[in-house]
Amino acid sequence: MMRKRILLFSFVLILVGYIEGGEIHKHRQHHGHDHPRSRTRRFGRETDAPLVQNYQSYLSQSQVTEPYAPYSFRAEPDESSSRFSSDQNLHKPEFLNCSKDITPSVPENEPVNTTVFRLEARDIDPPEFGGTVTYSIVSGNENNDKFVIDPRTGVIRTNKVFDRDEPEREKEEYLTIRATDNGRPQLDTVCTIKIIITDVNDGVPLFERFEYKESVPRDLSTGQVVMRISATDIDDRENGTVWYKLDSHPDSPGDLDYFQISETTGEVQLKKPIDANTHQFLLRAIASDRGRPPKSATTNLTINVIEPRTRPPSFDRHQDTITLRERKVDKTKPIETLTAQSNADSNLVFFELVNGQTEPTNKGAMFTIEADGNTAQLKLDKDLDYEAVSKYTLTIRVKNKDDLATETTITIFVEDDNDEKPDFTEVTSGVVLEDENIGTSVMRVRAIDRDGTSPNRDVTYSLKEEDRENFEIDPLTGEITTTKKFDREEKDVYQVTVIARDGAPSALRNDNMPNERPVTLKIEIADKNDNSPVFLKSNYEAEISEKADANNRVIEVKANDKDTASEIKYSITHGNIGQAFIITNAKTGGVIYVNKSLDYEEIKEYDLTVQASDSIHETYTHVKIRVINVNDEPPKFEMMKDNTTILEESVPTQCIFQLKAYDPDIGDRTVPQNISYFIQDGMENFNVDDNGCVTVIKPLDRDHGDHIRTIIVGASDEGGKTLTKLSEFQSLKVYLEDINDNAPFLNSSNPVVWNENRPKGPITKLTAHDFDDPTKNGPPFHFSIDRAASPEIRMLFRIDGNTLSADKDNFDREDKKEYLVPITISDSGKEPQTGTSTLTVIIGDENDSRMFPGESKIFVYKYKEKSTFPIGRVYVEDEDDWDLPDKTFEWQNGMAHTFFTLDHQDGYINMKPTVIPDTYHLTFKVTDIKHEQEVEAKVNVTVKEITDEAVDNSGSIRFSGITKEGFIKPEANGKSKKDILQEELAARFGVPKENVDIFTVYSIQGADPYLIDVRYSVHNSPYWKAEKLDGILSGAKETLQKGLQLRVIMIRIDECLTEKLHCESSCTNHLYKSDSSYKILTNTTSFVGVEATVTPICNCTSAVQQNGCLPNNPCLNSGTCKSGGGKDGFECECEAGFDGPRCEKTSITLLGKSYAWYQPLTVCNDSSLELHFKTRDKDGLIFYNGPIFPSPMNVTDFVSLELRDGKPRLLMDYGTGVAKVELLNSPDLHDSHSHQVSIKWNPKGISMRIDECLKNEAACYTANIPPVGTNTQLNVNGPLQIGGLSFKPTFLQSINRWTEVPTSHFFTGCIANVTFNGNFYNLGEPSYAYNMNVTGCDSELYKLELTNLGVDWNFIIVILVSILVLLLLIMAFLFYRKRRSYEEVKGEFNDDVRDNILHYSDEGGGEGDQTGYDLSVLMKASNGPPYINPHMDKIAMDDLNRQGRAPEGGDGPDIQSFLTGNKNKVDNDPDGLPYDDVRNYAYEGDGNSMGSLSSLASGTDDEDLNFDFLPAFGPRFKKLADMYGGQSSDDESYTPPPEAWC
Repeated sequence: MMRKRILLFSFVLILVGYIEGGEIHKHRQHHGHDHPRSRTRRFGRETDAPLVQNYQSYLSQSQVTEPYAPYSFRAEPDESSSRFSSDQNLHKPEFLNCSKDITPSVPENEPVNTTVFRLEARDIDPPEFGGTVTYSIVSGNENNDKFVIDPRTGVIRTNKVFDRDEPEREKEEYLTIRATDNGRPQLDTVCTIKIIITDVNDGVPLFERFEYKESVPRDLSTGQVVMRISATDIDDRENGTVWYKLDSHPDSPGDLDYFQISETTGEVQLKKPIDANTHQFLLRAIASDRGRPPKSATTNLTINVIEPRTRPPSFDRHQDTITLRERKVDKTKPIETLTAQSNADSNLVFFELVNGQTEPTNKGAMFTIEADGNTAQLKLDKDLDYEAVSKYTLTIRVKNKDDLATETTITIFVEDDNDEKPDFTEVTSGVVLEDENIGTSVMRVRAIDRDGTSPNRDVTYSLKEEDRENFEIDPLTGEITTTKKFDREEKDVYQVTVIARDGAPSALRNDNMPNERPVTLKIEIADKNDNSPVFLKSNYEAEISEKADANNRVIEVKANDKDTASEIKYSITHGNIGQAFIITNAKTGGVIYVNKSLDYEEIKEYDLTVQASDSIHETYTHVKIRVINVNDEPPKFEMMKDNTTILEESVPTQCIFQLKAYDPDIGDRTVPQNISYFIQDGMENFNVDDNGCVTVIKPLDRDHGDHIRTIIVGASDEGGKTLTKLSEFQSLKVYLEDINDNAPFLNSSNPVVWNENRPKGPITKLTAHDFDDPTKNGPPFHFSIDRAASPEIRMLFRIDGNTLSADKDNFDREDKKEYLVPITISDSGKEPQTGTSTLTVIIGDENDSRMFPGESKIFVYKYKEKSTFPIGRVYVEDEDDWDLPDKTFEWQNGMAHTFFTLDHQDGYINMKPTVIPDTYHLTFKVTDIKHEQEVEAKVNVTVKEITDEAVDNSGSIRFSGITKEGFIKPEANGKSKKDILQEELAARFGVPKENVDIFTVYSIQGADPYLIDVRYSVHNSPYWKAEKLDGILSGAKETLQKGLQLRVIMIRIDECLTEKLHCESSCTNHLYKSDSSYKILTNTTSFVGVEATVTPICNCTSAVQQNGCLPNNPCLNSGTCKSGGGKDGFECECEAGFDGPRCEKTSITLLGKSYAWYQPLTVCNDSSLELHFKTRDKDGLIFYNGPIFPSPMNVTDFVSLELRDGKPRLLMDYGTGVAKVELLNSPDLHDSHSHQVSIKWNPKGISMRIDECLKNEAACYTANIPPVGTNTQLNVNGPLQIGGLSFKPTFLQSINRWTEVPTSHFFTGCIANVTFNGNFYNLGEPSYAYNMNVTGCDSELYKLELTNLGVDWNFIIVILVSILVLLLLIMAFLFYRKRRSYEEVKGEFNDDVRDNILHYSDEGGGEGDQTGYDLSVLMKASNGPPYINPHMDKIAMDDLNRQGRAPEGGDGPDIQSFLTGNKNKVDNDPDGLPYDDVRNYAYEGDGNSMGSLSSLASGTDDEDLNFDFLPAFGPRFKKLADMYGGQSSDDESYTPPPEAWC
């Protein structure tokens, strides 16, 4: 029937549309639709036919075939449906099954996801333009904990298990569902439904008491009530109806015959007289409900028989049923008054209100009873609530003195009051389309009244009077409809107030009016698409490079539409040749992108027609896109021969290849092609000129390299001089023809062993190898003993063919352990080559000599060994050295050492990890079984502990010309190279020899054994940083080589220094630290150190990488690490002043003629460095990183940034030439404002940016400045220097052949936020600082430096005169003091003013002048060399060694000497007091007799203080020694020296 009505309605619409077509046309004209670019589309073409809205096709075929399929609508394939403008959202969804009469239900205890109900809503718009409905829950389902709804089908399912019974009492739920369509604008409607939770028989009857006991007289008449039992079931209806029966007790089965029970009331009656001998009855009562299946409970009944003629009490008549209004009960008055008779010889009775186990049986003590004699009053104690409990069953018990009892029940019905107001569901807004017919549904509201009965719960709806001219509401359903047609452009939102009232006078107030509640709704008027879009411009223009990639943005066009519901879509309709462009719809307009490759040579300009459509109306604009020509064709090589053959070791004078290339972009090959040729790979051996002639520039060796050399040649267009140049490459091969230029050499086993005491005979077969071509200039080889061999060799050995033989019987190893046999080898090539190789013949040992006592030394650095490990072997004097199997080793006297163990078979001494650093004298007994002798062996083991701090801050040197064994073995003077190096380092750094630790002597496995790496540390309290050690020592190369008679290969071992030696691109030095010790063993001297080696890692790492707070705290400067967050899995909480991400101090103040050293930059393929600076000086070096002395490996790489005349200047040398990057047009940067510099470099180019420079202007940005020469990486070895140079740059310029050098001007100002590849430098802790206090830019010193006082010369003159007057006054005062005689001031005994240590105070007055304290004024010059390098800037050693406020090295505060000298002076004073007092040793000033010694460190950094001597001062300095000394003064193992102040 509905379908027929819709079809009829559609037919009428069609008819009306054709009859009133003119009016429709006029309406369209009114809105501007007849604009030639704004016509309405019909059938994909332009037409002026009337708009006919035919909905029939969208209602047909709408039957749902699946149980829960969403509603969808398909258009009938007829003409009328094609003419309908389907992309307008013209209708709201409407619920089909939303009614008060529909109350779905779900049984309690059902599992989650149980289907409850399916709400159905339908929208007759097309599916893609508003006809697709989705569902959501608006209210009644807080936190989604009760129900869920399928957004597609509207099926409601449970999301919890419901319980209708106590204590939850979930009997009904209200849900408000919203159905929303997918149109523009989105329209919706809501529906509120009540879901009833139906009862399930899940409750078991509960007895009011756990067991029942009563007493009856023996003469009780049959039929009399013995007791009453009562049980309650919390279920509803039949499930909660209880009936009773009796059952026998297993202990007394015959008692059941005496009693019967009422099924409905639970009264137990006597069925036959009680026997005279019966004293007690035992029964069981069963309470069952009437559910299916029924549930039951059992309780025990105990009936005691007492003497006859006693009777239980009895109740007088009272009301069995009482009705109470839930809000109208006076709690002070009784509900019912009960009286009872004792029926005993005493009138005394006792009343009891029996509370059951459920609320209806007074579990919550809703009612109470008050007794007075034989009268009791039943009263209400709490407020009744009908909605919670509507019926109570109360059991009242009375008992007399004979302990006989009687019970009665009173049923109380609660009458519902209208005490609940209606509550609206959470729906506060609705929407209706503009220009809709009167009576159109807007929304539906629903209010729920929680009262339990009608009419209290019946809700009606009304509108406020002022809202009724626009809307009306159905008083029963709450549906709001329109009373007029709306125009959105006139008003787009209305505020409507709905009032919900219930159906009875309110119990909450006394005006006889029902309860009511208002709600204010927002009703929006939705837009219809009745305006055409309009472009902002009629023509657009753009340019795009022909090299632009696909998806490159070209231009954005924009059209506006007055309709808010209209979605504008853009498309290209004409002019898009080859689909070169695409247009996409963005929020701001239509964005045109490149779709396919562009070619200027094919199409130079595109004229696009772009359409903007809101699906009904269209408008157009033109977009002209000009294609910009670029250099997009690389050169092409002409055909040529790509290989040739030349003789090795020759340099042909002619071209070995002739290249010719042309530029396809030029087109005409008869004109100059402007081609530049270059060598990409192979430039070390070949050259190419501008004409393409490839020549050989040096002889090529075939034998020690590839016999085929590959050259990669390149050709660049545009002369190779522009940034847009393109290049093409060609591979060429050069074959090297062999010449016999290599002598053969021995490659057989070497050395060989020939045992002593053997007869003469063959020793070994000889083989050889030749680097020349084996097919022409190689084998067979001829062997002979060299004619220059000694007569001894020629007499002892001979060669027959290729066999070396011994020509003597019975060699003796004790005479000579080995022989070096020179062997001449000739090849078979043309013009044969002859070479000589030395074969070592070792005479094998036999145990044929006796042994003698021996003594050896072992030095051990204890590091991280966690188990016992070998440190050396027991040594005895024995000419035999292969007789270990004949020897056994024992502890002398058989007593093993606490910290050492002995291997009795091989004599190895093992050290336990618990050893205490000290020197140990070990004595062993060695037995030679063959010679049957025992001798004594002594081993002195010195153990010293080394820490991670020492290893991490260690300097390093690479030597050549000595093995690791030779480095530790004492020479004729008793000193080893290691000892000499330790002395040289101590002298160089001005520290005691004991403060220098050489803990690594390492020979790289597989490398030259005469190449060793040495690592050392220096401490003067904390350890000196590696950059400081390496930087200072790099100027002492010649001194080291002379003192050690060794060649220094490298100071600061850097495996990344030689470009591409280990890594093709990025390279980082990693200090590998093994937990196992590294051993060097010789006969008399052994060394056990740390295996700490530098290994190259082929990636870019500029900071310690750690994820999280473990194992070590990554936060610096006492920062607190918190796991989680941050890019590395942790965050740091920092103290004030440390503002870096890892609590770095990110700024430093430089006041001129000062600088600071930091860790050098690592080798990264793509590097970036950023910093901020602030200065008012136009010249100054910001940073430098590179060599500070001539490099032993001739590495010249460096980078520097400076200000020159206020402009930034960057120099960078990859090792083959200095590239200069300048911004000559930049604004002056010495303006006392903060500026940011960003530098990036890679193998292809260098760029620099100043401040933001968003548009890359030439004044603040320069990019892709190519590096000079062939190298592609920046490999720096020296420290990063900030603020100035420690050397004279012109000296290195001549050695390194730099074309440009960094400035020698020092920087004055602030440098901050120095980052390399995103990692901050900790500027507050430099490795070394010269002539400066390390302070941040927030210090008062910096603020004073940058403050421009702005005073005139007159004021300055006044200041100078004032200072002069002050100086004259001070001089007069001092002169007066000098003239005072000793007698005039001697005074009393305590006024002694003799010179003592008090007069050496530098601070005066405690801690007030921390910056002025410097003990170096009391020191003599150190024994170190006076300058870093006599050929350079003559920077004094004491200046180089000063860091922060403290001198270092030899100029550090030698407090022991200072105090000792002054002590002796005081002790020898004839006028001195006869006792020592603490004031005699205070040197803070002002005569403070109890002066603080805290100033021992107040003016210095911890790095430069050494308090290890303090324990020697004795017990008076015990506390000070414990605080600062390296060893506790109460250590029992410590013995004070004889000069200790005891």
